[in-house]
Amino acid sequence: MLRSAISRVCRYGRSDLGNVGIMFALSAVPLLGAVGVAVDYLWATKTRSELQVAADAAALAAAQAIEADKKARRKTGKKIFYANLPQGHDGPQTVKIKVTDEKVTVTAKTDQQTSLMGLFGIKDIKVKVRSIAALAKPGKMEVSMVLDYSGSMNRNGKYQAMRSAAIDLIENLTEDGANNTVKFALVPFSQHVFATLPSEHVIGGPIGGVWTGCTKDRRWPHNTRNTTPLFGNDFTKWGDPTLSTTWTNAHGDGYAGSGGGAGSSPTCNAGTGGYGGSGGGGDDDDDDDDDSSAPLCSYNNTSGGGWTNGIDPLSTDIDPNGWIGWGDKEECKAYVDRNLVTRPLSDDYPGIIAQLNAMRPYNLTHISVGLAFGYHTVSSNAPFTQAAPDNNGETQKVIVLLTDGEPTVAAWGPNNRHRTSQVNDNVETLCSNIKADNILMITVAFDLDDGATKDRLRNCASGAKYFFDASGNTQLSNAFEEITKQLAGPVRLLK
Repeated sequence: MLRSAISRVCRYGRSDLGNVGIMFALSAVPLLGAVGVAVDYLWATKTRSELQVAADAAALAAAQAIEADKKARRKTGKKIFYANLPQGHDGPQTVKIKVTDEKVTVTAKTDQQTSLMGLFGIKDIKVKVRSIAALAKPGKMEVSMVLDYSGSMNRNGKYQAMRSAAIDLIENLTEDGANNTVKFALVPFSQHVFATLPSEHVIGGPIGGVWTGCTKDRRWPHNTRNTTPLFGNDFTKWGDPTLSTTWTNAHGDGYAGSGGGAGSSPTCNAGTGGYGGSGGGGDDDDDDDDDSSAPLCSYNNTSGGGWTNGIDPLSTDIDPNGWIGWGDKEECKAYVDRNLVTRPLSDDYPGIIAQLNAMRPYNLTHISVGLAFGYHTVSSNAPFTQAAPDNNGETQKVIVLLTDGEPTVAAWGPNNRHRTSQVNDNVETLCSNIKADNILMITVAFDLDDGATKDRLRNCASGAKYFFDASGNTQLSNAFEEITKQLAGPVRLLK
């Protein structure tokens, strides 16, 4: 009996029945833990990915909001962060957005609750993400704002909306003057453009002086190019040879200078103390017996010197020896009264903004002469020499053209023809030449009903995204916000 019991115990010891179950039971705990770790970390990885997407979007949005201050950037970033979380996501416990002068940093933290890992005392997994984006800032840039100030801009608060949009563009791109890498030019246009030019670039002007006055376009094809006028070739110069041009000084006296001789060519001939032109004579005794039958041009000043520098059309203290040239004296004077004066490229932001605040609409619409002067302001060759060298690889040149109507003033074309429809052809040629010179062309149709002009502006732009159809004042503000973002350049993630 004892021997039988011992035999049964030995057989039991040698038996392997049930060992798998025992071994599984012994290994179940670590196996279950490994599965729990895998599942919980999978969920933590998914949460981290979702938070990172939201953080990246928030950082980029805050960095792009160049029109906003730091507080507004943080608000924008937080709004975008939560908008980019998947539906049903509880969100992190903390989101911090830090904005400096150079970058935006978004940090988000959360505690991801565990499931199976909780069996082993691990209740959560800490998840943290961070995203850094460089602020949108323009590099070296020259922007010419060619703005329609014709009489129709007086309606419905349009010129006020244009003014506000232009000022916002300046303030946002320059960070309220802190960033001086951007220069601006102003070219307000209507029937004429009022500008200060070297006198030799104006019909009848001598070398070495300064001319300030109104002009329409040059003769074709020079009115579609940014070439410098040639001395002795009046077709390359400004001033309309079919109109009378009177030169007067700040006191308003003068006309033809004493000794000014008559001439039959478009160029005025020198005389003692003045210059006379076709049909224009000397005499300056103010007894109204001057030979003034269809005068081409005449000049005078009180000192008999003819031409001097030193006129500032925005100043009330004009040099008494300075000269103002008028096509139609009273009509041109209205441009000064309304501050519709071309301002070359400058980083004098307060001065530019002050002029924008002072400008008022006047007269008809001559789009091509405005665009031509805008082209010249961002070109490095004379008459304006404030621009950086063309195609230097460092400076982005930009023209922003805004108009609210079709042309109503004639322009010069081939075969010496002068007609209103020629403006459209000249605008198209100007746009092609501008873009060929690697100048970014941005166009804005503002409350514009004429489909042909709108299509012309669309084709003139450097691409579809650079054309804006603003049907009203609110749409114009939105358009300039988008232009600001485009010019500020793309934002990028640093981390």
